Amino acid sequence: MPFWKSVVPHDREIRRGERKFALGDRSFNGYEHDRVWRSNGDGTFSEIGFAAGGDLILDSRACAAADFDRDGRMDLAVRTLYERSYFLHNEAPAGRFLHVRLVGTKSNRMGVGARVTAQAGADRYMSEMTCGSGYLTQNEPAVHFGLGAHEKVDRLEVRWPSGLVQEFRGVASNAFLTITEGQSEPKVEAPRPSTAPPAKAAEHDPVVALLRKGKFTDLQGKPVGGADLLKDPTLFHVWSPSCKGCDKEAATLKGLQKEVAILAVAVDSKVEDVRAFVERRGVTYPVIVADEETGKALVKIPGATMGLVRRQFGGWFELGTGDEGGIPWSGIMDASGLQRVYRGPIKTFEALLDILSTRRDAGR
Repeated sequence: MPFWKSVVPHDREIRRGERKFALGDRSFNGYEHDRVWRSNGDGTFSEIGFAAGGDLILDSRACAAADFDRDGRMDLAVRTLYERSYFLHNEAPAGRFLHVRLVGTKSNRMGVGARVTAQAGADRYMSEMTCGSGYLTQNEPAVHFGLGAHEKVDRLEVRWPSGLVQEFRGVASNAFLTITEGQSEPKVEAPRPSTAPPAKAAEHDPVVALLRKGKFTDLQGKPVGGADLLKDPTLFHVWSPSCKGCDKEAATLKGLQKEVAILAVAVDSKVEDVRAFVERRGVTYPVIVADEETGKALVKIPGATMGLVRRQFGGWFELGTGDEGGIPWSGIMDASGLQRVYRGPIKTFEALLDILSTRRDAGR
């Protein structure tokens, strides 16, 4: 009932930004993970969401597939309800493929309604150009065939809405084709090199650099090295006793303390104020205090972080959030540095998922 009372009557105001609405640590769909299905090649499918990294837990409402970087692997853009949108970059080992874009002349411009059939050896593939791919969603207007190990398509047929049928023989795989209705030869483009980011070295990580070079004190005011307190993995938390929501955040961190090492860094604060907060809230995880210069640099990190890599769908690139900063913010860190950023309050279930994923990826 709280949903119907607090959200539905005010949906337009919320979407226009006239009314604030925050899920906090709640979920409209009961923390149900998104699912990713992999074809087994025999008409059946296997659910690989967790293994692939597509099991978002963020009240997702729409998903669009497109090869954003033109490397032959389909990426995903996911829209959530009242939350950020995410770009999932596909970094799985690639088989061979054929990507077909249609340009209609007698038929409609996008070739919507055309049927494309590919025959490669004994395998036959068929797909139709559609308009509208899901809830308020449109996939890339192209037909994409995953061909496994086939180096060529023996026969490629396009049946246009106008009734015209075109056929192409011996089409090499690993190519982007543009087929124009009525033209005898398609335009062929090679895929671009993979844009998978290289493994990140810890010395280049902005948080690790600040923890090594910045100035910190413990709760007694004695100098302490921030980097010495990092574990693998660590839930890193930037906060202040005076920030709105940080008091509640302490309770969330205490609940996560059994699952992961925590390092909290107080900024824009006096040591005595931090110590009083820690004593009042019964905080037992490590807390250190940054000096003014280090604190200002830490606060800016989320605004400069557009996305972080994790698992096959390299990751959870948050769309349109490059201007955000402030506190509280947190992140999951491993031996190579920051792996996941949370702007604002942490969602317990999301953090637990990422902690488990980070450990699994490192073989722990």
